[in-house]
Amino acid sequence: PGRGRFVGREAELATLLHDLHGVLSGAGGRCRSLLGEPGVGKSRLLREFEQAAVRRHPTLAVLHLVGQAPLQTSAFAALKLAARQAAFAPLARSLELEAAVLGDDASTAAGTHADRVAAALDATTGLCADAPVCVIADDAQWLDPSTLEWLSRLRAVQQRLPLLLVISLRDESRSRLSALIGDDALTLSPLNASQALELIGSLTGEDKVTPTLCDAIAARGGGIPLFIEETARMVGASTADPATLEGMIPATLDELLTARLDRLGDAKPLAQLAAVLGTEFPLSLWHAVLAEPDAGLGPGSSAEVLGRLWNSGVVGVVDTTPPRCRFRHALIRDAAYESLWRRDRQRLHALVARVLARDDGSGGPGRDEQLAQHLTAAGQHKEALSAWTRAARAAAAAGAEREALALVRRALALTEQLPDSPALRQQALQLQLQQAARCIAIDGYSAPSVEAAYLRAAALCGDDPTSDVRLRVDLGLEACYAMRGDLDRARAMAEGVLKHTPWERNARLALQARWAWTNVVFHQGELRAALDMADACLARYQPSLHQRGAVQDPAVMFLCYSGWGWFQGGRADEARRRVAQALALATELDHPFSLAIAHGFAASVALFAVVSAVTLQPGADSGTPAADPGSRELKTLGAGDAGSPLPSAEPTLGIASPPGAEDGGAGIPGDAPGPGEEPAPFVGGDDLRAAGGESAVRQASPGSSRSTPGTRSCS
Repeated sequence: PGRGRFVGREAELATLLHDLHGVLSGAGGRCRSLLGEPGVGKSRLLREFEQAAVRRHPTLAVLHLVGQAPLQTSAFAALKLAARQAAFAPLARSLELEAAVLGDDASTAAGTHADRVAAALDATTGLCADAPVCVIADDAQWLDPSTLEWLSRLRAVQQRLPLLLVISLRDESRSRLSALIGDDALTLSPLNASQALELIGSLTGEDKVTPTLCDAIAARGGGIPLFIEETARMVGASTADPATLEGMIPATLDELLTARLDRLGDAKPLAQLAAVLGTEFPLSLWHAVLAEPDAGLGPGSSAEVLGRLWNSGVVGVVDTTPPRCRFRHALIRDAAYESLWRRDRQRLHALVARVLARDDGSGGPGRDEQLAQHLTAAGQHKEALSAWTRAARAAAAAGAEREALALVRRALALTEQLPDSPALRQQALQLQLQQAARCIAIDGYSAPSVEAAYLRAAALCGDDPTSDVRLRVDLGLEACYAMRGDLDRARAMAEGVLKHTPWERNARLALQARWAWTNVVFHQGELRAALDMADACLARYQPSLHQRGAVQDPAVMFLCYSGWGWFQGGRADEARRRVAQALALATELDHPFSLAIAHGFAASVALFAVVSAVTLQPGADSGTPAADPGSRELKTLGAGDAGSPLPSAEPTLGIASPPGAEDGGAGIPGDAPGPGEEPAPFVGGDDLRAAGGESAVRQASPGSSRSTPGTRSCS
C-alpha cells in the first residue's frame, strides 16, 4: 500500500519490453541483466515489467525467482518456490527427484544431482516448446548454487528458445556472477532531482509538504527511491508542525528505517518478530509462531494491530500457493532485526526453532538449514552443530556439493565456539574430512582447499600416527600431492602409511595404502616395483573388500595400471587380459566410476595396439607421411626381451578371470588376435619418443589424463 509513482525507469522498462517483443517475434532468446546498489529500484522495475508483459501478452508464462540469503544453502530452494505456480508444474515435478542412494555413495549422489539439474533444464525447455517463457531472477546474489547452476545452463541454451531471462543483482556481486552478466547489462543510476520530486509528489499532499521540504527530501535521499519513499511516508504520516518537519528527516537510510519502524507503535514487535523469520517466510509459519503461548507479544498480536502492520506496507502477504509473507525491502527487514535487543533476539530465534522442529517440511524448502540458523542465533550451539551436520550430510547425499560445503563450514565455525572436549574434537575431525571430500568434488584433488582441510584434520587426530583415521588422512594428503605432480612428497606419505598397515590389521586400509604407493611409483617410472605390488595385492583381493562409497575400487585400478604396464613392456595380450578383468570386476561391483576407468584403459589399449605394422618417423605427429612405411620394424607382441623389467610369469589373481581373458582379452573391443593369427605389433615408448619426443609418450599414456592417475577415495 502507498507505493509511489513509477518514475525514472521508463527507458529501462522500454528496453525490457523490446527484448520481450524480439523473443515473441521469433528472433531467439535473450538475456538481460540489471545492476544497481540496494534500494535503487531493481525489484520495482522487475515488478512493473512483469505486470506490463502479462497485460500485453496474456499467454506468456512468467517464472519469478527471488534470491533469499537464508536459503542459499538449500539446493534448488529459489527454483522450488517459484515453480509452485500451476503453469510450471512439470518443472516442480522435476525438482522432486530424490537421490537414488542416500548414503555414502558419492558417485551416485553426484550423478543424481546432475540428473536433477538436467531434468529441471529439460522441463524448462519443454515449457518453452508450448509457449514463450520469461524467467525473472531478482536478487540473484542470494540464489542457492543449484538454482544458479540451472540458470547458467539455461542461459547457455536460451538463444534457440522463445525465452527471455532477466536477472538482477547488486553491484558488489558483479565479479562473482559475471557469467550471468552480458555486455549489454542495464545499470540503474539514482534518480535525478526532477524524478525525485515527482516521486515525492505522488506520495504526499501539497498542504503538508512545501516545495522547500520536497527539495530537502530529494537532496537527502541522494536519488535512492527507497530512501525517498520512506521519508515521504514518514513526513506524510506526521502530525508535527510542517515548519519543523525538515529537521526531522534522518541523515542516513538506517536512521530513516529505524524511525519508520518506531512509528508503528504497538505493531513494532510484530515487525521485529517477522524480521526474525526472514525477508520472506511462509504465512503458516507466521501463524504457528504467533500461536505459541510464550511468544510474549501481548496485545500486539491482536487482529487490529496485526492489520496495522499489513497496512503499513512494511510487510505484506504474497499471493502464492501456499501464501508467503515478504518485507517490502530487505533493508527494512534488516533495520527491524537490528532494532531488537540481543536477549529478545535470542528468545525469538529459540521460539522459531521450536516451531520448526515440529514442522513436517510443508512450509517450504530449506527447513533443516533454517532450523540450524535459528538454533545458532538463539545461542544453542550444541543443538545447532548437530543440525548443521545433518543438513550437510543430506546435501552431500543429494550431490549438492556447493551447498554441502557451505553447511559443513557453518558447522565447523560452531566447533570453535563450544568448550573443547574429545567428543567435540572427533566431531570437528569428521567435519574436516567432509570438507575435504566436498572440496575434492568442487576444486579437484590437488586444490589448496583440499590440502588445508586434510592438514587441519591431521592436527585433530592427536599424537598417534598409527590410528586408522590418521592413516586415512595421510592417504588424502598423498593423493593431493600426487595429483599436483609432487611425487616425491606423495611417495613419502604413502610409505609412511605402508609402515602401519599390515594386512592382518585392516585389509581394506592396507589395500588402499598399497594402491596409493603403486600409483606413485608407477608414475615415477619404477614399472617392475609397481607391477610386483599390484600382483601381490590382486592375489589378496576379494570383492568383500570393495567399499561402495569409495570413488573407485583399488583392484580395478591395479588391473588397469598393471595392464598398461604390461602394454608398455610389449605385452598387449596381457594388457587386454587384465583390462578385461577390470571391466568384468567393475561390472560385477556395479561401480560407475570404476567402470568408467576400466573402459578408458580398454579404449587406450585398443587404440594403441595397432593391427598392422606402422612406421613412425620424426615429424609423423605433424602430419608428415613416412618416407618408407617398411623401413623400420616395430617390436611385436610376445614374451618380453631378455632383461625385461617385467615379471616373467603371469600373476596369480584372487579374483576370477572373465570369459575371454585367458585368450588375450577377447572381451575388449579392438584387435585381439584370433587362433592362429599373429599378434598385433606394439608401439612402445621408444617408438613414440622417436616419433614425437617425450610429449608423445605422455599423451599416449592413460595416466596422462587428468581424471585417471591417483584418483581414489581415502574415506
